[in-house]
Amino acid sequence: MWQDLDGLGGAGVNSGAHQVDQFGTTGKNIHELTPEHQKILIDIRRKKTELLLEIQVAYTSLMSN
Repeated sequence: MWQDLDGLGGAGVNSGAHQVDQFGTTGKNIHELTPEHQKILIDIRRKKTELLLEIQVAYTSLMSN
């Protein structure tokens, strides 16, 4: 699905501050993307948030033992 973003399938994920640039929307408002690309970008951001939360929970659990 997200591989359809015109070659952006290999975009890395770093800090949220650089998120927009990495997904090809530099200087653009998310509303300038097609509805399909908006949905893909939102799904990627949601998954990133979920993964960061999982990492935080695992790290906190590991450090408390």
